[in-house]
Amino acid sequence: MRLIKASIQNFKGIEDLTLNLNPQLNVLIGDNGSGKTAILEALAIAAGAFFIGIRDVSAKGISNKEVRFTAQQEYAYPVAIKAEGVIGEREISWSREKNSLKGSTTSKNAWQLSELGREADEMVRAGQVVDLPLISFFSTGRLFVEAQSRSTPNLKEKNGKELGSRFRGYRQSLDAKSNFRRFVEWFKLKEISQIQRKEEDIALSLVKEAIVNTLPGCTTVYYDFDPDTNKGLTVELEDGRALPFEYLSDGVRNFFAMMADISHRCVLLNPHFRENALKHTKGVVLIDELDLHLHPSWQKSVIRSLLDTFPNIQFIVTTHSPFLIQETEADQLILLKECAIELTGSANNLSIEDIAERLQGLDNPRWSTKRKALYEIGKKYYNAVAEGVATERIKEQMTEAEKAFTEDTLFYAYLEALKAIKV
Repeated sequence: MRLIKASIQNFKGIEDLTLNLNPQLNVLIGDNGSGKTAILEALAIAAGAFFIGIRDVSAKGISNKEVRFTAQQEYAYPVAIKAEGVIGEREISWSREKNSLKGSTTSKNAWQLSELGREADEMVRAGQVVDLPLISFFSTGRLFVEAQSRSTPNLKEKNGKELGSRFRGYRQSLDAKSNFRRFVEWFKLKEISQIQRKEEDIALSLVKEAIVNTLPGCTTVYYDFDPDTNKGLTVELEDGRALPFEYLSDGVRNFFAMMADISHRCVLLNPHFRENALKHTKGVVLIDELDLHLHPSWQKSVIRSLLDTFPNIQFIVTTHSPFLIQETEADQLILLKECAIELTGSANNLSIEDIAERLQGLDNPRWSTKRKALYEIGKKYYNAVAEGVATERIKEQMTEAEKAFTEDTLFYAYLEALKAIKV
């Protein structure tokens, strides 16, 4: 599956917006409140219509709090999310609407996509080989929920032991917050199974490879069963340290969990791909603030890591990082302003300063706030000196500004002497 085009009407702050989507990568940028997250949430509802046809998998609908309200404090209807996309070899279009507060989200106009979901459901349950698309959404709250979920290790369903269904790859995939607990339990049991069978588990090896290849300084990842250390999920680093997952920084844990979640879902959904599950699985992954908690040096490589590891997945992400923005190629960048598209294009030929100034609206990003303040008061002071109207107040302001900026005491004394001479 991949999305070609989407139109969003009366959804949150968006009145009417249409965007064309790059088949591989789409980076949404803009000020806070410009509509970036709202677009991801709308696309999650659109792509999630595939789940309507799959039993025991929940499809996300349009909630009342997502209905746009007007300047007259009235709800705006209809709320409509329309999409065009490709699934398998078929190009289809569909839509979902909400027409009143009491009304549910319609599915009749999404029948083409939900029917493909129903066909896939029937084929999987009949034991036939069918490729399932990955559909997943990561919100900015994903790290918090992971921390909570680790405190509840019981994975049993209400009706007993969990089945090894391929549709586990869709469980909570659009809840906007990753459930890392399920991955850790799966990883642990796979490690045990591999020891018991005395043979390599392909799915486990693929997930480990995805993490090791994209996590800087990581040489291996494993589950520590030693009761004397009780580290659980453990990352071994190039410097020889073996750290429990909980000891990693927020940025590392966040990225680790996201890569683990995507690769885990790929191997669950398409086990017939075997060692090519990550390379061959298609789908749509939505990520809000991809740069969340990441160091700038890592931000430079995160997009390439995702595209190289999952080459057939379409990524639609938001960011405020100029380093991520700089990685966009033709038609991969979408700049939003007040819930409308300002421009589309690329930024791989722009410097970080150009991006900050031209695309993010920063005035003279090469200068610090402190330096700008000194420049303004300096200009005011020397103009006053030239005109012979320099007051004591202006002199005091200039002196205070210089103190904050000048670290060299002797140079500061020189400036004071120079001012006294000129005055």
